This record gives sequence, C-alpha cells and structure tokens, in this order.
Amino acid sequence: MKTKLKEDLVAYSIEITNQFTDFKRQEFLSKERAFDKFMEKFLPVYGTPDSGTEGMKMLLYGEATIPYEDCILTCNKFSHCPIVATFSSLMNEDLRPAMINLSNQVISQAIK
Repeated sequence: MKTKLKEDLVAYSIEITNQFTDFKRQEFLSKERAFDKFMEKFLPVYGTPDSGTEGMKMLLYGEATIPYEDCILTCNKFSHCPIVATFSSLMNEDLRPAMINLSNQVISQAIK
C-alpha cells in the first residue's frame, strides 16, 4: 500500500502543478504572483504547510512531489486535501478531473 501511495503522490503532484499552471493562465498572473495569491487563500485556513512555504512553492512550480509523511499527516488532520480546496476557492473554471481523482485516491490510502 505504501508503494502505491508513493506512486500516486508523484502523479498527483504533477496534476497539482498542471492545475497551478491553469490558475496562472486563467488569471494572467506571473508564477510568483499566482503563488502569492494561492498562499493568501491557503494560509488563513490551513496554516503553514507541513513542508513549509518553500516546499509548497516547489510543489506548485513542479520542482518537488508531495512528501509521503506530509501527505499522511495532512490527510489525517483535515480529511481532505487543502491544495484542492484552495484551488476550488480560487478558480472560476472546473478543476482538472485527473487531479480530483488522484486526490480522492491519495486521501483514501492515507487516512487510517
């Protein structure tokens, strides 16, 4: 199960990066400004991410994947993915179906 979750986290991280690119384009924002807007919505609700602000930036920019341990902690703490919820509150367009599906798979594997 741990290996499947780790594989899904790689695919999920790619979809999160793709969703971030969609958000950036929808709003006509630079990468930096899009990140700032994302964090302005994320931080008041969820606080600092387990991987830190820099870790979140690396994930959204496509430079990192979600760490396994952070996924387990976050899923068990919130019972949903804060990243998906934040995108949902920011975007007028529908979220990427592949991201939603992977989010559901990851959460179901991570929650104990």
